Amino acid sequence: MISLDEYLEIQQLCYQGLSKSEIARRMGLDRKTVRKYLKKTTGPPVVKSRCRSSLLDGFKDYLRKFLILLKKLKTLTRAQGYLLHLTTLKQSLVKLFDYWIVLRCSKSRHI
Repeated sequence: MISLDEYLEIQQLCYQGLSKSEIARRMGLDRKTVRKYLKKTTGPPVVKSRCRSSLLDGFKDYLRKFLILLKKLKTLTRAQGYLLHLTTLKQSLVKLFDYWIVLRCSKSRHI
């Protein structure tokens, strides 16, 4: 399968009057591949995404609640006069979480 950019380039070169063989040479594709994509009338190739499970699937409800809490915290800080962006808040919490992990790991080594 070719990318959208490659598909569009094939169409462009064909529109300029180049032969399938010349397009294939220029793009490093097989002539039959060029022919296949020039025959297509439906448009560029579409890549279907795979439906994969995630390690976080079990925590989705918790994460949703956490995001709601972040938005409430953002609203509260704005009400007090702080202009805090959600991204800044998330980054700060990630740093705190990383610090907490380091502390937790160092305590478990001393036991």
